[in-house]
Amino acid sequence: MYGVSALGKKGGNHTISLLKTELQQVMEQLCCEKTTDFSKYLI
Repeated sequence: MYGVSALGKKGGNHTISLLKTELQQVMEQLCCEKTTDFSKYLI
């Protein structure tokens, strides 16, 4: 929401990109290639 408020459509795209990168980094740290690889206790 803040990204859209600050930069309009570009801000929304930037915010989604940041969240996607963060999720990919966490998944790499957990050695998970897909969300289906998560253990039940992680969900």
